[in-house]
Amino acid sequence: MAEGGDWKERFSRQIVLPQLGEEGQLALGRATVVIVGAGGLGSTSAETLARMGLGHVRVIDPDVVELSNLHRVRAYGDSDVGRPKVQVLAERLTGLIEGATIEPVRQRLVPGNALELLSGADVVLDGLDNMEDRYLVNDACLELDLPWVYGGVVATGGLVAPFMPGGPCLRCLFPEPPAEGALPTTATAGIHPSLPALVSSVQVAQASRIVLGQEGSASLLAMDMWSDDWRVVDLSRRQDCPACVGGRRDFLKGA
Repeated sequence: MAEGGDWKERFSRQIVLPQLGEEGQLALGRATVVIVGAGGLGSTSAETLARMGLGHVRVIDPDVVELSNLHRVRAYGDSDVGRPKVQVLAERLTGLIEGATIEPVRQRLVPGNALELLSGADVVLDGLDNMEDRYLVNDACLELDLPWVYGGVVATGGLVAPFMPGGPCLRCLFPEPPAEGALPTTATAGIHPSLPALVSSVQVAQASRIVLGQEGSASLLAMDMWSDDWRVVDLSRRQDCPACVGGRRDFLKGA
Protein backbone atom coordinates (compact mmCIF):
# COMPACT_ATOMS: atom_id res chain seq x y z
CA MET A 1 0.00 0.00 0.00
CA ALA A 2 1.16 3.54 -0.69
CA GLU A 3 2.84 5.04 2.36
CA GLY A 4 3.56 8.56 3.49
CA GLY A 5 1.41 11.47 4.57
CA ASP A 6 -0.78 11.47 1.47
CA TRP A 7 -2.19 7.95 1.86
CA LYS A 8 -5.43 9.25 3.35
CA GLU A 9 -5.90 11.50 0.35
CA ARG A 10 -5.09 8.70 -2.09
CA PHE A 11 -7.73 6.43 -0.57
CA SER A 12 -10.11 9.14 0.65
CA ARG A 13 -12.98 7.99 -1.58
CA GLN A 14 -12.68 4.49 -0.10
CA ILE A 15 -12.16 5.53 3.49
CA VAL A 16 -15.40 7.49 3.44
CA LEU A 17 -17.32 4.29 2.68
CA PRO A 18 -19.00 3.12 5.89
CA GLN A 19 -18.24 -0.48 4.90
CA LEU A 20 -14.51 0.31 4.85
CA GLY A 21 -13.35 3.30 6.90
CA GLU A 22 -9.78 4.00 7.95
CA GLU A 23 -9.38 0.74 9.84
CA GLY A 24 -10.64 -1.20 6.85
CA GLN A 25 -8.20 0.56 4.59
CA LEU A 26 -5.34 -0.33 6.90
CA ALA A 27 -6.56 -3.94 6.95
CA LEU A 28 -6.44 -4.04 3.14
CA GLY A 29 -2.87 -2.77 3.33
CA ARG A 30 -1.90 -5.72 5.54
CA ALA A 31 -3.58 -8.34 3.35
CA THR A 32 -2.25 -10.77 0.75
CA VAL A 33 -4.29 -11.87 -2.25
CA VAL A 34 -3.08 -14.62 -4.59
CA ILE A 35 -4.38 -14.53 -8.16
CA VAL A 36 -4.06 -17.67 -10.28
CA GLY A 37 -4.00 -16.61 -13.92
CA ALA A 38 -2.95 -13.31 -15.51
CA GLY A 39 -5.34 -13.10 -18.44
CA GLY A 40 -8.42 -10.89 -18.70
CA LEU A 41 -9.74 -11.73 -15.23
CA GLY A 42 -6.49 -12.00 -13.29
CA SER A 43 -4.75 -8.95 -14.72
CA THR A 44 -7.79 -6.74 -14.19
CA SER A 45 -8.19 -7.99 -10.62
CA ALA A 46 -4.51 -7.31 -9.92
CA GLU A 47 -4.80 -3.73 -11.16
CA THR A 48 -7.94 -3.00 -9.15
CA LEU A 49 -6.50 -4.52 -5.98
CA ALA A 50 -3.28 -2.54 -6.38
CA ARG A 51 -5.18 0.70 -6.93
CA MET A 52 -7.31 0.13 -3.82
CA GLY A 53 -4.24 -0.33 -1.63
CA LEU A 54 -4.09 -4.09 -1.21
CA GLY A 55 -0.81 -4.80 0.54
CA HIS A 56 0.55 -7.78 -1.42
CA VAL A 57 -0.70 -9.27 -4.69
CA ARG A 58 0.90 -12.51 -5.90
CA VAL A 59 0.08 -13.41 -9.52
CA ILE A 60 0.74 -16.94 -10.81
CA ASP A 61 0.84 -17.62 -14.55
CA PRO A 62 3.29 -19.48 -16.84
CA ASP A 63 2.25 -17.94 -20.15
CA VAL A 64 3.42 -15.15 -22.42
CA VAL A 65 1.31 -12.35 -23.88
CA GLU A 66 -0.31 -13.30 -27.18
CA LEU A 67 -1.76 -11.02 -29.83
CA SER A 68 -5.23 -12.49 -29.25
CA ASN A 69 -5.10 -11.29 -25.61
CA LEU A 70 -4.91 -7.61 -26.48
CA HIS A 71 -8.56 -6.96 -27.35
CA ARG A 72 -9.64 -7.62 -23.75
CA VAL A 73 -6.58 -7.22 -21.48
CA ARG A 74 -5.87 -3.56 -20.86
CA ALA A 75 -2.60 -4.19 -19.00
CA TYR A 76 -0.85 -5.50 -22.15
CA GLY A 77 0.10 -3.80 -25.41
CA ASP A 78 1.59 -4.76 -28.76
CA SER A 79 5.14 -4.35 -27.52
CA ASP A 80 4.46 -6.95 -24.80
CA VAL A 81 3.61 -9.82 -27.17
CA GLY A 82 5.93 -12.73 -26.40
CA ARG A 83 6.88 -11.48 -22.94
CA PRO A 84 5.83 -13.26 -19.71
CA LYS A 85 2.44 -12.02 -18.56
CA VAL A 86 3.36 -11.82 -14.89
CA GLN A 87 6.53 -9.84 -15.63
CA VAL A 88 4.69 -7.31 -17.78
CA LEU A 89 1.93 -6.98 -15.20
CA ALA A 90 4.33 -6.42 -12.31
CA GLU A 91 6.28 -3.80 -14.25
CA ARG A 92 3.16 -2.01 -15.44
CA LEU A 93 1.40 -1.85 -12.07
CA THR A 94 4.52 -1.03 -10.05
CA GLY A 95 5.28 1.85 -12.38
CA LEU A 96 1.68 3.03 -12.50
CA ILE A 97 0.70 2.87 -8.83
CA GLU A 98 2.98 4.11 -6.05
CA GLY A 99 3.34 1.55 -3.30
CA ALA A 100 1.93 -1.37 -5.30
CA THR A 101 3.53 -4.69 -4.37
CA ILE A 102 3.05 -7.20 -7.17
CA GLU A 103 4.83 -10.54 -6.83
CA PRO A 104 5.13 -12.25 -10.24
CA VAL A 105 5.34 -16.05 -10.21
CA ARG A 106 5.97 -17.49 -13.65
CA GLN A 107 4.85 -21.02 -12.95
CA ARG A 108 1.83 -23.15 -13.65
CA LEU A 109 -0.03 -24.21 -10.55
CA VAL A 110 0.42 -27.99 -10.29
CA PRO A 111 -0.09 -30.51 -7.46
CA GLY A 112 3.57 -30.31 -6.50
CA ASN A 113 3.60 -26.53 -5.89
CA ALA A 114 -0.01 -25.57 -5.20
CA LEU A 115 0.19 -25.59 -1.40
CA GLU A 116 3.40 -23.58 -1.37
CA LEU A 117 2.23 -20.96 -3.90
CA LEU A 118 -1.16 -20.38 -2.27
CA SER A 119 0.06 -20.37 1.32
CA GLY A 120 -0.01 -17.07 3.15
CA ALA A 121 -3.01 -15.77 1.24
CA ASP A 122 -5.97 -14.12 2.91
CA VAL A 123 -8.00 -15.00 -0.18
CA VAL A 124 -7.33 -16.59 -3.57
CA LEU A 125 -8.84 -15.26 -6.81
CA ASP A 126 -9.50 -17.45 -9.83
CA GLY A 127 -8.25 -15.97 -13.10
CA LEU A 128 -8.05 -19.33 -14.86
CA ASP A 129 -9.43 -20.42 -18.21
CA ASN A 130 -9.97 -24.13 -17.55
CA MET A 131 -11.90 -26.19 -15.04
CA GLU A 132 -9.21 -28.78 -14.30
CA ASP A 133 -6.93 -26.21 -12.67
CA ARG A 134 -9.86 -24.83 -10.68
CA TYR A 135 -10.37 -28.24 -9.06
CA LEU A 136 -6.73 -28.11 -8.00
CA VAL A 137 -7.26 -24.62 -6.53
CA ASN A 138 -10.31 -25.96 -4.69
CA ASP A 139 -8.35 -28.87 -3.20
CA ALA A 140 -5.43 -26.66 -2.19
CA CYS A 141 -7.66 -24.06 -0.56
CA LEU A 142 -9.54 -26.75 1.35
CA GLU A 143 -6.23 -28.20 2.53
CA LEU A 144 -4.96 -24.74 3.58
CA ASP A 145 -8.34 -23.61 4.99
CA LEU A 146 -8.38 -20.63 2.61
CA PRO A 147 -11.31 -18.80 1.01
CA TRP A 148 -11.27 -18.42 -2.75
CA VAL A 149 -13.44 -16.72 -5.36
CA TYR A 150 -14.31 -18.64 -8.52
CA GLY A 151 -14.75 -16.65 -11.71
CA GLY A 152 -15.43 -17.73 -15.27
CA VAL A 153 -15.98 -15.90 -18.56
CA VAL A 154 -16.85 -17.01 -22.07
CA ALA A 155 -18.74 -15.37 -24.93
CA THR A 156 -21.02 -12.82 -23.16
CA GLY A 157 -21.60 -14.70 -19.89
CA GLY A 158 -19.83 -14.93 -16.59
CA LEU A 159 -19.99 -16.73 -13.24
CA VAL A 160 -18.75 -15.74 -9.78
CA ALA A 161 -18.93 -17.73 -6.55
CA PRO A 162 -17.04 -17.31 -3.27
CA PHE A 163 -16.07 -20.53 -1.50
CA MET A 164 -15.42 -20.11 2.21
CA PRO A 165 -13.84 -22.54 4.69
CA GLY A 166 -16.60 -24.60 6.25
CA GLY A 167 -19.04 -23.83 3.46
CA PRO A 168 -19.82 -25.40 0.11
CA CYS A 169 -16.89 -25.88 -2.26
CA LEU A 170 -16.51 -26.13 -6.02
CA ARG A 171 -17.32 -29.85 -5.96
CA CYS A 172 -20.60 -29.15 -4.20
CA LEU A 173 -21.50 -27.09 -7.27
CA PHE A 174 -19.76 -29.21 -9.93
CA PRO A 175 -18.99 -32.64 -8.41
CA GLU A 176 -16.77 -33.81 -11.28
CA PRO A 177 -14.81 -32.04 -14.02
CA PRO A 178 -16.52 -31.93 -17.41
CA ALA A 179 -15.23 -34.14 -20.18
CA GLU A 180 -12.44 -32.62 -22.24
CA GLY A 181 -13.91 -30.38 -24.92
CA ALA A 182 -17.39 -30.41 -23.37
CA LEU A 183 -17.35 -26.73 -22.40
CA PRO A 184 -17.02 -23.74 -24.73
CA THR A 185 -13.81 -21.73 -24.53
CA THR A 186 -12.84 -18.26 -25.61
CA ALA A 187 -11.13 -19.86 -28.61
CA THR A 188 -14.31 -21.67 -29.70
CA ALA A 189 -17.05 -19.30 -28.51
CA GLY A 190 -15.21 -15.97 -28.30
CA ILE A 191 -15.41 -13.37 -25.55
CA HIS A 192 -16.80 -9.85 -25.40
CA PRO A 193 -13.96 -7.54 -24.28
CA SER A 194 -16.06 -5.86 -21.58
CA LEU A 195 -16.84 -9.14 -19.82
CA PRO A 196 -13.57 -9.78 -17.91
CA ALA A 197 -13.72 -6.33 -16.29
CA LEU A 198 -17.32 -6.94 -15.23
CA VAL A 199 -16.68 -10.35 -13.66
CA SER A 200 -13.35 -9.27 -12.16
CA SER A 201 -15.05 -6.34 -10.44
CA VAL A 202 -17.44 -8.70 -8.68
CA GLN A 203 -14.55 -10.98 -7.69
CA VAL A 204 -12.56 -8.07 -6.23
CA ALA A 205 -15.62 -6.86 -4.33
CA GLN A 206 -16.01 -10.34 -2.85
CA ALA A 207 -12.30 -10.52 -2.02
CA SER A 208 -12.33 -7.17 -0.20
CA ARG A 209 -15.36 -8.23 1.82
CA ILE A 210 -13.62 -11.46 2.79
CA VAL A 211 -10.45 -9.60 3.86
CA LEU A 212 -12.59 -7.33 6.04
CA GLY A 213 -14.61 -10.22 7.49
CA GLN A 214 -17.82 -9.05 5.86
CA GLU A 215 -18.44 -11.88 3.41
CA GLY A 216 -22.00 -12.67 2.44
CA SER A 217 -23.90 -15.92 2.03
CA ALA A 218 -22.75 -18.72 -0.26
CA SER A 219 -24.14 -18.08 -3.71
CA LEU A 220 -23.40 -18.28 -7.42
CA LEU A 221 -23.91 -15.16 -9.53
CA ALA A 222 -24.59 -15.93 -13.18
CA MET A 223 -24.66 -12.96 -15.53
CA ASP A 224 -24.98 -12.29 -19.24
CA MET A 225 -24.04 -8.76 -20.25
CA TRP A 226 -25.68 -9.12 -23.66
CA SER A 227 -29.13 -10.33 -22.57
CA ASP A 228 -29.09 -8.50 -19.20
CA ASP A 229 -29.89 -11.80 -17.49
CA TRP A 230 -28.56 -11.77 -13.90
CA ARG A 231 -29.35 -14.61 -11.53
CA VAL A 232 -28.27 -15.49 -8.01
CA VAL A 233 -28.37 -19.15 -6.98
CA ASP A 234 -27.97 -20.03 -3.30
CA LEU A 235 -25.40 -22.75 -2.67
CA SER A 236 -25.40 -25.37 0.06
CA ARG A 237 -22.93 -28.01 1.12
CA ARG A 238 -23.55 -31.42 -0.42
CA GLN A 239 -23.39 -34.09 2.24
CA ASP A 240 -21.91 -36.46 -0.35
CA CYS A 241 -19.26 -33.99 -1.52
CA PRO A 242 -16.01 -35.94 -1.84
CA ALA A 243 -13.85 -32.89 -1.10
CA CYS A 244 -15.19 -30.61 1.63
CA VAL A 245 -17.22 -33.33 3.41
CA GLY A 246 -15.36 -36.51 2.48
CA GLY A 247 -11.90 -34.97 2.85
CA ARG A 248 -10.60 -36.30 -0.46
CA ARG A 249 -8.02 -34.25 -2.34
CA ASP A 250 -8.20 -36.00 -5.69
CA PHE A 251 -6.49 -33.17 -7.57
CA LEU A 252 -3.63 -32.87 -5.08
CA LYS A 253 -2.73 -36.56 -5.38
CA GLY A 254 0.40 -35.81 -7.35
CA ALA A 255 1.82 -33.60 -4.60
